[in-house]
Amino acid sequence: MVFIALYLLSCSPEDQLGVVVEGRCLHVASVGSEGGMLIGDCRSYERPRLNERFLYLVFFSVFIGVLSGGAHIYYDRARLVLPEVPYASYQDAGLAQIPILASKLGSYVSFSSIFGPLVYAPFRYILWSHTLAFARHFYWYAGPRFPRPLRNIDCL
Repeated sequence: MVFIALYLLSCSPEDQLGVVVEGRCLHVASVGSEGGMLIGDCRSYERPRLNERFLYLVFFSVFIGVLSGGAHIYYDRARLVLPEVPYASYQDAGLAQIPILASKLGSYVSFSSIFGPLVYAPFRYILWSHTLAFARHFYWYAGPRFPRPLRNIDCL
């Protein structure tokens, strides 16, 4: 959780990883005789809305933490496993661990990337409602009380 907090604090506003996405207001820039080049549109009526990217990023970091904590307890990783055959140097011992770590990392990443979105879907409404209840105290927010359907999300 410390990593995700530092990551969110170090992001620029263009990354759009805040709790709320402010209403967009970009203007048309005129370019010579060819007319205007559309940079964006000015929607002064667009109100702030909850950011699905922020919710998913925080949920996924908590999911990874719970997943790694469960694996730590299940596989009893608190034990110090000493090799049966001593290695000649620390470099040899480290090089022997690289294939083992790579296979564990591959399975861990594939499991979390496949099951992360599937686990997020049932908790999405709960996360949305709690974040909305919290964000209303700090932002002028008058958006929907429930999230858009998953098929319409452009950021996932």
